[in-house]
Amino acid sequence: MSSEKFIKNKTVLITLVSACLIVIISLGIRQTFGMFYFDFSTDLGITLSQFGFALGLQMLLWGVFGPWFGVITDKYGGHIAVFIGFIFYLVGILMLYSQYNTGLYFVTAIDNTWGTPYFLKPIKLGFDMSIVSATKYYSGHSDVMGGSLAVNKKVFAKVKAAERVTGLRLGPDDAYLITRGLRTLDVRLDRHRENAKKVAEFLSKFKNIKLLYPYKKDSYNFRMWKKYYSGASGLMGLRIKAKSEKAVVKFVNNLKLFGHGYSWGGFESLALHQNVREQGNRSYLKLAKNEHIVRLHVGLEDPSDLIADIKQSLKHLK
Repeated sequence: MSSEKFIKNKTVLITLVSACLIVIISLGIRQTFGMFYFDFSTDLGITLSQFGFALGLQMLLWGVFGPWFGVITDKYGGHIAVFIGFIFYLVGILMLYSQYNTGLYFVTAIDNTWGTPYFLKPIKLGFDMSIVSATKYYSGHSDVMGGSLAVNKKVFAKVKAAERVTGLRLGPDDAYLITRGLRTLDVRLDRHRENAKKVAEFLSKFKNIKLLYPYKKDSYNFRMWKKYYSGASGLMGLRIKAKSEKAVVKFVNNLKLFGHGYSWGGFESLALHQNVREQGNRSYLKLAKNEHIVRLHVGLEDPSDLIADIKQSLKHLK
């Protein structure tokens, strides 16, 4: 057998074996999810057509990338790979079209921890789900961990079924502490808002500090905040220009009334310097080399005391 014929046969074999593996894997996935479907479809409302949608996407990927297995080795084998990939592509398109016509829909959700339902009501705005970390303002005392999920009628049955199947529950003591906090939520948030507004007005006087907080009309995203929110909580960001990161850290460390911690939403004020890794990939920030982020949570203390504390520590930014 000539080397050219051997390469051609080997390419065809690799292409066919690869295609068979994709089919086997796809069938395995469908069988696995099929077992899941028969077990829990009544509770969760899952249909095989939803898994057909996922399988269609998989076939589309194979149709796009599969031909490379043949193209890089042999023209004849490449033609076979293109043909097989095209078949997968067509099947995937049909599955996607079928899934679209059988009622595929998207669920919308929002993290409403910053505003809470007191300042923002996402369900009334059209969201399907509103998620709130009960660890923060709901509790108000930084002594419990929990979360809440408010949903509309469209997704209530599925969420309820998922909760029943997974067995997720909040402990009775945790529920008691969060309920205790909810009784004073409106009073506390009103105070957080007033205190934060006074602190923001003080900080706005400094040219080297830009506030990430909706305290006046020219502040970032003020118009959108005003349109949907009825108030602002005590959490804000400070975009600080400083010669070095050490100066910013020193500013934070010399605050006397602001504690250090991640879990804001309690009655006490907190300050936290956020390095690049903690900031994440947020394109709207686009920080310069001499810019740094400090997160402030303005608590329920006397605002004049908080302002005096910030004032005495600002000297370290010069």
